[in-house]
Amino acid sequence: MDEMNIASLMYIFFRLAPFLIVGYMTLGSVINGQIRGFVYLVGLCFSVLCTHLVVTIAPKPKMDPNFICNNFSVNGMINVSTPLGLAIICHTFFYLIYPVAMYKLEVYNIPLLIIFPILIIAEIFWNLQHSCFSMTQIMMTIIFAGGLGVVYSVIIDQLKMPKLQYLAAGSTREVCNMPKKQKFKCYNNQ
Repeated sequence: MDEMNIASLMYIFFRLAPFLIVGYMTLGSVINGQIRGFVYLVGLCFSVLCTHLVVTIAPKPKMDPNFICNNFSVNGMINVSTPLGLAIICHTFFYLIYPVAMYKLEVYNIPLLIIFPILIIAEIFWNLQHSCFSMTQIMMTIIFAGGLGVVYSVIIDQLKMPKLQYLAAGSTREVCNMPKKQKFKCYNNQ
């Protein structure tokens, strides 16, 4: 077995990042007894399926993908036409960004606004650097998976049921802030 270096760690990270994101969102809501993780998962499955169908129909350039590009397979069937990891990350980001933008919650979601774009850019760079997918396939995946993420988020928001939205922004839930600096006086009562 080869030794672990930065390239192999990056490979493991890019293969597992979509699964970690989906697992975090679904298991977190299951543990808290909420349905929003299941709602997210249904939308994700629909989005990834539609994105795969559209990207597969598009003409594919003649590329010889690197072995490192092979996706996980089920019964020997390997998908080499759609960057599924990128589709999952894009759908999730745009699904979460709609309520953040709609209800002006940017200040409370800074990690979301930093981590997901970095993941998307790094995934694009990884796929292009290793000739896994063409720029056309990558752009179509971003457009369709991201677009379906926003559409799904809008539909859930229009239902006026904040418990279904992963970020329950439209609710009347209170938002807590850190208290301002205060001065206290101490007295010695002896």
